[in-house]
Amino acid sequence: MEAAGTAAQQQQDRKASPLPQATPGGFGSFHSGDVEVLIRQPHGAYTPPPPPFESPPQLAPDLATRPFGAAFRDQFLIDFDSWTFVNHGAFGGVLAAVADDAERWRRHCERQPLRHLDRRVPELFPQLVRVIRDVAAFCGAEPQDLVLLPNATTALNVVVTSVVGGLGPGDTVYSLDIGGVPVLIDGAHALAQLPLDLGALGADYLVSNCHKWLGGARGGALLWVRRALQGGVRPLVVSHGSGCGFLSDFIWDGCRDYAPQLSLSTALAWWRAVGPARARAYMHGLLRDAVALLERSWGTRALAPPGSGLVAAMACVEVPAAAVAAVRRQRLGRGRAAGGEGGAGDGEPVVVGPPVSEDASWLQDALHFVHRVEVPVKLLGGCLWVRISAHVYNTPDDYQRLADAVLAVAGDG
Repeated sequence: MEAAGTAAQQQQDRKASPLPQATPGGFGSFHSGDVEVLIRQPHGAYTPPPPPFESPPQLAPDLATRPFGAAFRDQFLIDFDSWTFVNHGAFGGVLAAVADDAERWRRHCERQPLRHLDRRVPELFPQLVRVIRDVAAFCGAEPQDLVLLPNATTALNVVVTSVVGGLGPGDTVYSLDIGGVPVLIDGAHALAQLPLDLGALGADYLVSNCHKWLGGARGGALLWVRRALQGGVRPLVVSHGSGCGFLSDFIWDGCRDYAPQLSLSTALAWWRAVGPARARAYMHGLLRDAVALLERSWGTRALAPPGSGLVAAMACVEVPAAAVAAVRRQRLGRGRAAGGEGGAGDGEPVVVGPPVSEDASWLQDALHFVHRVEVPVKLLGGCLWVRISAHVYNTPDDYQRLADAVLAVAGDG
């Protein structure tokens, strides 16, 4: 009976799902529509393919009015109960709704991989075009000038190898035509941290990650290329669609997980619900307050002060000298004479000389493992700096805990 029921259901499915119309052109060896046609359609003429799910991802209904800070922590998967997290700039933090949507795409693919990846239905390629058009609208770009890649590092390598492909080890560049030097912007942190209008930016190339400030799943980044230069940009991986157009060159680089890209529309919907300008105003204002708090607590300075035009939601603040000296004493022990280095001895504490990268690593580990404060420590210009981030879930208390933790390290030394 079960087999008969299954056969009957399959017969019903065949009746309910007529054979799709053949698509002219195709994409490489895929029997899919031409993505170049889809990406170039005018905004008013474009109809996005429906999602293969019964209901869209559910977002909290109060995002537009909810106060920023601790009330937004349920929107992310970060373990805020265990950590003081002021390091969003490192690898981002995925939004819970985006993680759910990405997993839904993965499961949908695995139920019938060929339906999702290869068959002539509105699945992978039309859905990727839909996402690209969505991302382009969010950052002021025309859809045909933008492609998605796994990360900003890949995007940078695409541009550099395309533009500088004629140079090899030992080659010398004797001069540059100042009027024609191409401009490549490494905007890994730009998307969502800053308002973007790529069409008006004046650059030739820009790359940005989608998993950092936007809250996308890791594995998505954008590459924007000025239209006149697209013919000279080649993908690192040559696959289906090669030579058929800018998007065709990049949209498929082999069988992999495309869920991080497919779920980007959920991240964009979240930002539109929150209000990008409202969120950025909070992040930038909190960053200014956090820098001022650390400067007062430590008696130090910011590498680039807020208001200088060089910071948005991240800043570096110098570690106080007492903490640096304590790190060196605890890391190196006590030398046999004043200024000596290394080894426990009976001389003066080791405090002479500028800090080194091992000091930065030691302090970063102490903050992480002992104080449960997640923040990077950098060695720049012979000084140690903490690089703080401010996102919508952070509060002033986070930076007070950081300030106290560094002072505790200084006291322990």
